[in-house]
Amino acid sequence: MKTILSHANLIDCVEPKVRPDTAVLIEDGRIRAILPSGEPGNAGDARMIDLNGGYLMPGLWDVHIHPDYLSLDEMPLADQVTLFGHRLAAALTESGITGMRCAGAHHFMDVAWKRAFSSGQHVGPRLFASGYFLTPAWDLHTHSFLLDDEIRAAFEICRKRGFKVMAHATNPDAVKNAIRLGAHSIEHGYIMDDECIALLLEHDTWYVPTLAISHLTASQASNPFEAAWVAERGLSPALCCRAEAASDVHATWFRKALDAGVRMALGSDIRPLKEAALLEMGLWVRDGATPWQTLVAATRHGAAVCGVGTELGTVEAGKLADLIVVAGNPLEDITNVRRLQLVLKEGRVVSDKRHLSGAVP
Repeated sequence: MKTILSHANLIDCVEPKVRPDTAVLIEDGRIRAILPSGEPGNAGDARMIDLNGGYLMPGLWDVHIHPDYLSLDEMPLADQVTLFGHRLAAALTESGITGMRCAGAHHFMDVAWKRAFSSGQHVGPRLFASGYFLTPAWDLHTHSFLLDDEIRAAFEICRKRGFKVMAHATNPDAVKNAIRLGAHSIEHGYIMDDECIALLLEHDTWYVPTLAISHLTASQASNPFEAAWVAERGLSPALCCRAEAASDVHATWFRKALDAGVRMALGSDIRPLKEAALLEMGLWVRDGATPWQTLVAATRHGAAVCGVGTELGTVEAGKLADLIVVAGNPLEDITNVRRLQLVLKEGRVVSDKRHLSGAVP
Protein backbone atom coordinates (compact mmCIF):
# COMPACT_ATOMS: atom_id res chain seq x y z
CA MET A 1 0.00 0.00 0.00
CA LYS A 2 1.17 3.51 -0.84
CA THR A 3 0.76 6.60 1.35
CA ILE A 4 1.62 10.16 0.37
CA LEU A 5 2.24 12.76 3.07
CA SER A 6 1.77 16.10 1.32
CA HIS A 7 2.23 19.78 2.13
CA ALA A 8 4.79 19.08 4.84
CA ASN A 9 7.47 21.31 6.26
CA LEU A 10 10.16 18.63 6.21
CA ILE A 11 13.01 18.46 8.73
CA ASP A 12 14.94 15.42 7.50
CA CYS A 13 17.64 15.55 10.23
CA VAL A 14 20.27 15.31 7.49
CA GLU A 15 20.55 19.05 6.87
CA PRO A 16 19.74 21.79 9.43
CA LYS A 17 16.90 23.39 7.53
CA VAL A 18 13.20 23.15 6.78
CA ARG A 19 12.12 22.01 3.30
CA PRO A 20 8.72 23.67 2.78
CA ASP A 21 5.76 22.22 0.87
CA THR A 22 7.26 18.77 0.52
CA ALA A 23 5.64 15.41 -0.14
CA VAL A 24 6.89 12.02 1.03
CA LEU A 25 5.85 8.83 -0.75
CA ILE A 26 5.73 5.73 1.47
CA GLU A 27 5.33 2.21 0.15
CA ASP A 28 5.64 -1.11 1.99
CA GLY A 29 6.75 0.65 5.14
CA ARG A 30 9.62 2.54 3.49
CA ILE A 31 10.19 6.03 2.18
CA ARG A 32 10.27 5.68 -1.61
CA ALA A 33 10.56 9.31 -2.70
CA ILE A 34 10.72 12.87 -1.40
CA LEU A 35 9.20 15.39 -3.82
CA PRO A 36 7.70 18.86 -4.02
CA SER A 37 4.04 18.62 -3.04
CA GLY A 38 2.97 19.50 -6.57
CA GLU A 39 4.81 16.47 -7.99
CA PRO A 40 3.45 13.39 -6.21
CA GLY A 41 4.64 11.11 -9.01
CA ASN A 42 2.78 7.90 -9.78
CA ALA A 43 0.42 8.01 -6.83
CA GLY A 44 -1.95 5.41 -8.19
CA ASP A 45 -4.27 4.26 -5.38
CA ALA A 46 -2.13 5.86 -2.68
CA ARG A 47 -3.72 7.11 0.50
CA MET A 48 -3.27 10.88 0.64
CA ILE A 49 -2.62 12.61 3.98
CA ASP A 50 -2.47 16.40 3.79
CA LEU A 51 -0.25 17.65 6.61
CA ASN A 52 -1.32 21.27 6.08
CA GLY A 53 2.11 22.69 6.86
CA GLY A 54 2.87 20.41 9.80
CA TYR A 55 6.53 19.70 10.52
CA LEU A 56 7.43 16.20 9.37
CA MET A 57 10.55 14.64 10.89
CA PRO A 58 11.99 11.30 12.00
CA GLY A 59 10.54 9.68 15.09
CA LEU A 60 12.31 10.49 18.35
CA TRP A 61 14.64 8.17 20.30
CA ASP A 62 15.39 7.78 24.01
CA VAL A 63 18.46 5.57 24.37
CA HIS A 64 18.69 5.31 28.15
CA ILE A 65 15.54 4.07 29.84
CA HIS A 66 14.57 1.76 32.71
CA PRO A 67 11.26 0.39 33.96
CA ASP A 68 10.12 1.32 37.45
CA TYR A 69 12.07 -0.69 39.99
CA LEU A 70 9.45 -1.85 42.46
CA SER A 71 9.60 -4.65 44.98
CA LEU A 72 7.22 -7.56 44.58
CA ASP A 73 5.56 -6.40 47.81
CA GLU A 74 4.79 -3.07 46.16
CA MET A 75 3.47 -4.57 42.91
CA PRO A 76 3.29 -8.17 41.63
CA LEU A 77 5.72 -8.94 38.82
CA ALA A 78 2.97 -9.50 36.25
CA ASP A 79 1.59 -6.04 36.98
CA GLN A 80 5.06 -4.49 36.71
CA VAL A 81 5.60 -6.08 33.30
CA THR A 82 2.20 -4.83 32.16
CA LEU A 83 2.92 -1.32 33.47
CA PHE A 84 6.24 -1.18 31.61
CA GLY A 85 4.56 -2.21 28.35
CA HIS A 86 1.82 0.36 28.81
CA ARG A 87 4.36 3.12 29.40
CA LEU A 88 6.46 2.08 26.40
CA ALA A 89 3.39 2.14 24.15
CA ALA A 90 2.29 5.50 25.55
CA ALA A 91 5.71 6.96 24.76
CA LEU A 92 5.16 6.03 21.13
CA THR A 93 1.57 7.19 20.74
CA GLU A 94 1.58 10.19 23.11
CA SER A 95 5.05 11.63 22.42
CA GLY A 96 6.37 10.16 19.18
CA ILE A 97 9.22 8.16 20.74
CA THR A 98 9.65 5.54 18.04
CA GLY A 99 12.90 4.00 19.33
CA MET A 100 14.23 3.17 22.80
CA ARG A 101 17.29 1.47 24.30
CA CYS A 102 16.87 -0.07 27.74
CA ALA A 103 19.82 0.39 30.08
CA GLY A 104 18.80 -2.31 32.54
CA ALA A 105 15.60 -4.07 33.54
CA HIS A 106 14.80 -6.68 36.14
CA HIS A 107 13.32 -10.07 35.18
CA PHE A 108 14.13 -9.41 31.48
CA MET A 109 10.87 -7.54 31.05
CA ASP A 110 12.49 -5.39 28.35
CA VAL A 111 13.33 -8.53 26.36
CA ALA A 112 9.72 -9.69 26.64
CA TRP A 113 8.36 -6.38 25.37
CA LYS A 114 10.96 -6.17 22.60
CA ARG A 115 9.68 -9.51 21.31
CA ALA A 116 6.04 -8.47 21.68
CA PHE A 117 6.56 -5.26 19.72
CA SER A 118 8.83 -6.81 17.08
CA SER A 119 6.35 -9.60 16.37
CA GLY A 120 3.48 -7.15 15.92
CA GLN A 121 1.64 -8.68 18.87
CA HIS A 122 1.41 -5.19 20.39
CA VAL A 123 2.02 -1.69 19.04
CA GLY A 124 5.04 -0.02 20.61
CA PRO A 125 8.40 1.58 19.90
CA ARG A 126 11.43 -0.26 18.58
CA LEU A 127 12.99 -1.53 21.79
CA PHE A 128 16.64 -2.45 22.20
CA ALA A 129 16.90 -4.60 25.32
CA SER A 130 19.69 -5.30 27.80
CA GLY A 131 18.04 -7.44 30.48
CA TYR A 132 19.72 -7.28 33.88
CA PHE A 133 22.61 -4.89 34.37
CA LEU A 134 25.68 -5.23 36.57
CA THR A 135 25.50 -2.75 39.43
CA PRO A 136 26.03 -2.53 43.20
CA ALA A 137 23.92 -0.59 45.64
CA TRP A 138 23.39 3.19 45.34
CA ASP A 139 26.68 5.07 45.28
CA LEU A 140 28.17 8.55 44.98
CA HIS A 141 29.13 10.15 41.65
CA THR A 142 32.74 10.31 42.80
CA HIS A 143 32.94 6.56 43.46
CA SER A 144 33.68 3.82 40.98
CA PHE A 145 31.15 1.00 41.23
CA LEU A 146 33.31 -2.10 40.78
CA LEU A 147 36.88 -3.29 41.25
CA ASP A 148 39.23 -3.10 38.27
CA ASP A 149 39.37 -6.89 37.95
CA GLU A 150 35.58 -7.10 38.03
CA ILE A 151 35.24 -4.46 35.32
CA ARG A 152 37.80 -6.18 33.07
CA ALA A 153 36.07 -9.55 33.53
CA ALA A 154 32.69 -8.05 32.64
CA PHE A 155 34.03 -6.48 29.46
CA GLU A 156 35.81 -9.68 28.47
CA ILE A 157 32.64 -11.75 28.88
CA CYS A 158 30.71 -9.29 26.72
CA ARG A 159 33.46 -9.24 24.11
CA LYS A 160 33.47 -13.04 23.84
CA ARG A 161 29.68 -13.12 23.48
CA GLY A 162 29.54 -10.27 20.97
CA PHE A 163 27.64 -7.89 23.24
CA LYS A 164 28.14 -4.13 23.19
CA VAL A 165 28.67 -2.50 26.58
CA MET A 166 26.72 0.47 27.91
CA ALA A 167 28.98 1.74 30.68
CA HIS A 168 27.24 3.70 33.44
CA ALA A 169 30.27 5.82 34.35
CA THR A 170 30.00 8.83 36.64
CA ASN A 171 33.55 10.08 37.31
CA PRO A 172 36.78 10.52 35.31
CA ASP A 173 38.45 7.25 36.31
CA ALA A 174 35.33 5.22 35.55
CA VAL A 175 34.84 6.96 32.20
CA LYS A 176 38.45 6.42 31.12
CA ASN A 177 38.54 2.78 32.24
CA ALA A 178 35.36 2.01 30.34
CA ILE A 179 36.54 3.68 27.14
CA ARG A 180 39.90 1.91 27.22
CA LEU A 181 38.18 -1.43 27.78
CA GLY A 182 36.05 -0.88 24.68
CA ALA A 183 32.71 0.52 25.86
CA HIS A 184 30.27 1.19 23.04
CA SER A 185 28.75 4.10 24.98
CA ILE A 186 29.40 6.06 28.15
CA GLU A 187 26.24 6.83 30.09
CA HIS A 188 25.97 9.83 32.43
CA GLY A 189 29.56 11.15 32.61
CA TYR A 190 28.59 13.61 35.33
CA ILE A 191 32.20 14.36 36.18
CA MET A 192 34.89 14.16 33.49
CA ASP A 193 38.20 15.76 32.60
CA ASP A 194 40.03 16.73 29.42
CA GLU A 195 41.52 13.26 29.06
CA CYS A 196 38.00 11.78 29.05
CA ILE A 197 37.05 14.03 26.15
CA ALA A 198 40.21 13.12 24.27
CA LEU A 199 39.56 9.41 24.78
CA LEU A 200 35.93 9.68 23.70
CA LEU A 201 37.13 11.25 20.46
CA GLU A 202 40.06 8.88 19.96
CA HIS A 203 37.96 5.73 20.40
CA ASP A 204 34.85 7.20 18.70
CA THR A 205 32.84 6.21 21.78
CA TRP A 206 29.26 7.37 22.15
CA TYR A 207 28.32 9.62 25.07
CA VAL A 208 24.76 9.68 26.48
CA PRO A 209 24.75 12.44 29.12
CA THR A 210 21.32 11.92 30.79
CA LEU A 211 21.12 15.54 31.98
CA ALA A 212 17.74 14.95 33.59
CA ILE A 213 19.32 13.00 36.44
CA SER A 214 21.14 16.06 37.79
CA HIS A 215 19.01 18.91 36.44
CA LEU A 216 15.41 18.25 37.45
CA THR A 217 14.81 19.51 40.97
CA ALA A 218 12.41 22.17 42.22
CA SER A 219 15.12 24.81 42.48
CA GLN A 220 16.35 24.12 38.94
CA ALA A 221 13.03 23.84 37.08
CA SER A 222 13.05 26.50 34.37
CA ASN A 223 9.68 26.05 32.66
CA PRO A 224 6.18 24.69 33.39
CA PHE A 225 6.99 21.25 31.94
CA GLU A 226 9.93 20.76 34.30
CA ALA A 227 8.06 22.20 37.29
CA ALA A 228 5.11 19.87 36.68
CA TRP A 229 7.41 16.84 36.43
CA VAL A 230 9.21 17.73 39.67
CA ALA A 231 5.91 18.24 41.50
CA GLU A 232 4.53 14.92 40.29
CA ARG A 233 7.65 12.89 41.08
CA GLY A 234 8.02 14.15 44.64
CA LEU A 235 11.76 13.51 44.80
CA SER A 236 13.28 12.98 48.23
CA PRO A 237 15.51 15.71 49.71
CA ALA A 238 18.47 13.30 49.54
CA LEU A 239 17.99 12.75 45.81
CA CYS A 240 17.63 16.49 45.20
CA CYS A 241 20.83 17.26 47.12
CA ARG A 242 22.67 14.57 45.18
CA ALA A 243 21.42 15.97 41.87
CA GLU A 244 22.16 19.58 42.66
CA ALA A 245 25.68 18.74 43.83
CA ALA A 246 26.44 17.31 40.38
CA SER A 247 24.42 19.67 38.19
CA ASP A 248 26.95 22.41 37.40
CA VAL A 249 29.88 20.11 36.71
CA HIS A 250 27.62 17.82 34.67
CA ALA A 251 26.53 20.76 32.51
CA THR A 252 30.15 21.88 32.08
CA TRP A 253 31.37 18.53 30.75
CA PHE A 254 28.28 18.07 28.60
CA ARG A 255 29.06 21.36 26.87
CA LYS A 256 32.77 20.57 26.52
CA ALA A 257 31.96 17.22 24.94
CA LEU A 258 29.46 18.86 22.61
CA ASP A 259 31.89 21.59 21.55
CA ALA A 260 34.67 19.03 21.00
CA GLY A 261 32.53 17.03 18.59
CA VAL A 262 32.06 13.90 20.70
CA ARG A 263 29.38 11.60 19.26
CA MET A 264 26.35 12.10 21.51
CA ALA A 265 22.87 10.60 21.64
CA LEU A 266 19.90 11.55 23.76
CA GLY A 267 18.85 9.40 26.69
CA SER A 268 16.83 10.44 29.72
CA ASP A 269 17.10 7.84 32.55
CA ILE A 270 13.85 9.15 34.05
CA ARG A 271 10.16 8.27 33.99
CA PRO A 272 7.38 8.47 32.86
CA LEU A 273 8.73 7.45 29.47
CA LYS A 274 6.29 9.62 27.52
CA GLU A 275 7.74 12.74 29.18
CA ALA A 276 11.36 11.71 29.61
CA ALA A 277 12.91 12.37 26.20
CA LEU A 278 10.96 15.60 25.77
CA LEU A 279 12.29 16.92 29.08
CA GLU A 280 15.83 15.82 28.21
CA MET A 281 15.66 17.70 24.90
CA GLY A 282 14.79 20.89 26.74
CA LEU A 283 17.73 20.39 29.09
CA TRP A 284 20.14 19.96 26.17
CA VAL A 285 19.10 23.36 24.84
CA ARG A 286 19.23 24.90 28.32
CA ASP A 287 22.83 23.70 28.68
CA GLY A 288 23.98 25.17 25.38
CA ALA A 289 23.08 22.78 22.58
CA THR A 290 21.27 24.22 19.59
CA PRO A 291 17.83 22.85 18.70
CA TRP A 292 19.46 21.27 15.63
CA GLN A 293 22.12 19.47 17.70
CA THR A 294 19.38 18.29 20.04
CA LEU A 295 17.16 16.99 17.24
CA VAL A 296 20.06 15.10 15.68
CA ALA A 297 20.90 13.53 19.06
CA ALA A 298 17.27 12.46 19.48
CA THR A 299 16.83 11.07 15.95
CA ARG A 300 19.82 10.26 13.75
CA HIS A 301 22.24 9.58 16.59
CA GLY A 302 19.66 7.60 18.56
CA ALA A 303 19.29 5.19 15.67
CA ALA A 304 23.05 5.08 15.10
CA VAL A 305 23.99 4.21 18.69
CA CYS A 306 21.53 1.30 18.45
CA GLY A 307 23.19 0.09 15.24
CA VAL A 308 20.28 0.87 12.90
CA GLY A 309 21.37 4.20 11.46
CA THR A 310 21.24 2.86 7.90
CA GLU A 311 17.53 2.09 8.30
CA LEU A 312 16.18 4.74 10.66
CA GLY A 313 16.80 8.15 12.21
CA THR A 314 16.46 10.42 9.15
CA VAL A 315 13.89 11.08 6.45
CA GLU A 316 15.61 9.73 3.34
CA ALA A 317 14.53 7.58 0.43
CA GLY A 318 14.97 3.90 1.22
CA LYS A 319 14.67 4.21 4.98
CA LEU A 320 11.90 2.81 7.14
CA ALA A 321 9.07 5.28 7.60
CA ASP A 322 9.12 5.83 11.37
CA LEU A 323 7.97 9.45 11.30
CA ILE A 324 6.25 12.10 13.38
CA VAL A 325 4.47 15.34 12.57
CA VAL A 326 4.40 18.28 14.99
CA ALA A 327 2.50 21.54 14.73
CA GLY A 328 5.44 23.93 15.26
CA ASN A 329 9.04 24.26 14.14
CA PRO A 330 11.34 22.60 16.71
CA LEU A 331 14.35 24.32 15.12
CA GLU A 332 12.91 27.57 16.44
CA ASP A 333 11.69 26.25 19.80
CA ILE A 334 12.58 22.72 20.91
CA THR A 335 9.40 22.46 22.99
CA ASN A 336 7.45 22.32 19.72
CA VAL A 337 8.21 18.59 19.68
CA ARG A 338 5.43 18.40 22.25
CA ARG A 339 2.85 19.64 19.73
CA LEU A 340 2.36 16.16 18.32
CA GLN A 341 -0.06 15.58 15.45
CA LEU A 342 0.83 12.24 13.84
CA VAL A 343 3.00 9.21 14.53
CA LEU A 344 3.78 6.65 11.85
CA LYS A 345 5.62 3.37 12.34
CA GLU A 346 6.76 1.78 9.09
CA GLY A 347 4.35 4.05 7.28
CA ARG A 348 1.30 3.07 9.33
CA VAL A 349 -0.44 5.74 11.38
CA VAL A 350 -0.37 4.62 15.02
CA SER A 351 -1.41 7.93 16.59
CA ASP A 352 -3.43 10.81 15.12
CA LYS A 353 -3.88 13.90 17.29
CA ARG A 354 -4.57 16.43 14.57
CA HIS A 355 -8.09 17.13 15.82
CA LEU A 356 -6.62 18.12 19.19
CA SER A 357 -4.40 20.78 17.60
CA GLY A 358 -7.14 22.16 15.36
CA ALA A 359 -5.70 20.66 12.19
CA VAL A 360 -8.04 19.03 9.72
CA PRO A 361 -7.49 15.23 9.45
